[in-house]
Amino acid sequence: MIGQGVIPQRWHPLADQVASESLKAFLETVRGAYAKDVARMPSHADYVAHVCGQVPVHA
Repeated sequence: MIGQGVIPQRWHPLADQVASESLKAFLETVRGAYAKDVARMPSHADYVAHVCGQVPVHA
């Protein structure tokens, strides 16, 4: 929410209850999921070419 001008003054106390190894494992899972999604997406140039009706750059 920082982008909307809402600046937190502190974190939620429950955040201190999460073991660092659990947090690391969770964040690695999230990173992996994002990486899989990104790998399936076209490049920016190919997407723009498709939307604009032009031949993709990497065709």
